[in-house]
Amino acid sequence: MSVPFPILPVLLPELHEGVVTLDRNGEILLCNDSGARILRTDEEAEGKGLIGWEFSEASRLPGLSSLVEEALFDREEFRGEITNDKGSVRRVRVAVLPIAKKGKTTGAVVLLLDRTEVWRLERIRQDFVANVSHELRTPIAAIRGWSETLASDAFDIPDFVRTQLGTIQRHSDRLTALVNDLLVLAKAESVGLDGQFERVSIRELIDEVIRGQAEKLRKKPLTIEVSVEDQVAEVWSAPRALEYILRNLVENAIKYSHKDGRVTVKVQKKKKGRLHLVVRDEGAGISKEHLPRLFERFYRVDAGRSRQEGGTGLGLAIVKHFASALGGDVRVSSEEGSGAEFVVRIPRESWQLPS
Repeated sequence: MSVPFPILPVLLPELHEGVVTLDRNGEILLCNDSGARILRTDEEAEGKGLIGWEFSEASRLPGLSSLVEEALFDREEFRGEITNDKGSVRRVRVAVLPIAKKGKTTGAVVLLLDRTEVWRLERIRQDFVANVSHELRTPIAAIRGWSETLASDAFDIPDFVRTQLGTIQRHSDRLTALVNDLLVLAKAESVGLDGQFERVSIRELIDEVIRGQAEKLRKKPLTIEVSVEDQVAEVWSAPRALEYILRNLVENAIKYSHKDGRVTVKVQKKKKGRLHLVVRDEGAGISKEHLPRLFERFYRVDAGRSRQEGGTGLGLAIVKHFASALGGDVRVSSEEGSGAEFVVRIPRESWQLPS
């Protein structure tokens, strides 16, 4: 085999990713060490066929053979992850790319990245966070309950003690909110959207979210304007994901708005059939250096103010996670002194009503 670039044989063995090149019949022309390891072949891979039941079984990557066949004969490109849950669990990210010359398929390139260990460590982290969060619920509830009991009129206690008990209750509430948000993230990461899509009334969902902020709105009077386009008044989506997205964005908008300010919530259909959930406030805004890290867990623009307002630092991370789970993304635009606008963009397949 002639290699077009002399440096290629030097680079391929050093790559962590598996690289396999195939001819038009599916026979392996070149396979680096990482590719052989992921395919689990101890012998020389060159000359073997990557199409066929025998190789598919030997590599323990179910479906790889058919993906290669589709690339070679149907010119179907594939990018995704192959999962094998039989025996030892494996997660391998795969890209199968057909190569064509003068309108004819001459071969294919298969790129492989074994994510099994990363997936395993991520599962350990998720389980740890979920288990610790569950274990914290009981002592927090006990602390909260006893502080409320001691602060009640049934006990004659000094005023300074009653004040300190109020401080304990406030911090217990903050811990409860933090534990709840950690559990939401842990569950969402482990089971995804957790349920089937169903018909959702966007206006009713927004009204429910706003009602849930009634206490905050009593303390800080605001005008909330809601605009929902008729063509997206009802959607076919995951109600839990939409609720978490809207609730966290609206709560943040209220939290960082000025008294007697305005919060705008808009739902629109945009180009390419995307659904846009837009939440805008007229608060202090966010300086540009903070924007790239805004959706990181526990990242705070103003740590002192966030704690005072009762934030957990996880709200925007939850928004980003559910937007991604729906196949979309979230964007923010803001300048100091000019408020902030958050836009969650959801693709057509994750919201459009079935015909």
